[in-house]
Amino acid sequence: MIYTIDENIIKSFRNKVDDNENFVYTAYKNVNSKNYWNLICSCMDWIDVAVSYLQEYHFDKHKINLMSMQVYTYISAIDIIFESIKQLHRAIIKDDNIPFKGINTIFKNNNICKDDNSYFKQIRAAFGAHPVNLEDNNGKWFASWPSDYSFGNEHDFQIILYSSIIDKDDIVFGLKFDELNDFLQDRYAYLNVLSNELDLQFKEFKNKLINQQIEQSTDILQQLEILRVESSLRLNNDYYRSTIEELITIYNHELKSQKHMESFNDYKDRLKKLITEINNNLQIMKFKDFKYDSILNPDYPSELLYSITKLYTCDFNSSKDPLFNFFLKNLNDYSSGRYDFQIDDSPDELLIKLKLMLFYK
Repeated sequence: MIYTIDENIIKSFRNKVDDNENFVYTAYKNVNSKNYWNLICSCMDWIDVAVSYLQEYHFDKHKINLMSMQVYTYISAIDIIFESIKQLHRAIIKDDNIPFKGINTIFKNNNICKDDNSYFKQIRAAFGAHPVNLEDNNGKWFASWPSDYSFGNEHDFQIILYSSIIDKDDIVFGLKFDELNDFLQDRYAYLNVLSNELDLQFKEFKNKLINQQIEQSTDILQQLEILRVESSLRLNNDYYRSTIEELITIYNHELKSQKHMESFNDYKDRLKKLITEINNNLQIMKFKDFKYDSILNPDYPSELLYSITKLYTCDFNSSKDPLFNFFLKNLNDYSSGRYDFQIDDSPDELLIKLKLMLFYK
């Protein structure tokens, strides 16, 4: 009687949304001034809620009043999934039409509604959503309390509809759980269609940018600014964005400590390999880890791990941590004072000294 729902369908869809290098967030956070990313997240969350509920669902057949509410919550869980699918279709397919509109193949006793979608809403209304205030072309109706008794097993669960019109005959209105489950299965499986559509959109997005050549400049700082813009257009990957920002900081800074100018210039020259790699990866839309990342981010010595982590946490700003002097002392002790880390050094100066110390250690 109860459909064994496959949670892997929503898990697979959520993975699709979370994968593809941040594509869905980038593509849907602003669609004609509307945040469809929030819509997609809300739909996924409530489908998760409904699926989890349906997996644990049971009927109490010995207490008809309790079972009546359980049937209503079962229908409501299906409705949450159905409404979420409609919203996802509207956002991803970019179509205001309702999925499965006009299709009438599931509910065999449907002779009052144009399609399965509408008939399901009738079931939902009669069996709990608003049973004391029903209305159709024949006027207002009021539902009796439900029963699992049916002549000829025509229904699994049924009610009697009383008319507001005097002397108008009552109507027996029922449901079959197999039909409800077929309705649920078809709508829930539509997530696979939406997943395929996201794949197609991502492929088109990638191909468009791959064929769009990144501008080149012989000026390193200017090239980094170009890459910063291109990175934001090409999915705005956090790893790539933060790497470019740090490179801009390094190339934009004039080192105060003259005795390290030679190593600083050598270091910047070595970093060009990383900049070229960023450019090439962005061009082909491959957001893999950088082969030359170790130039910018050398390994930390274990004895300095805590101090360096804290310096990054406070953005190399002495006013943000009372132990700032202690962290600098650890760096000076480790390097035998070679880089002369001072509390009055600017955050950028300290960062670059640290990079040089770690790289040339």
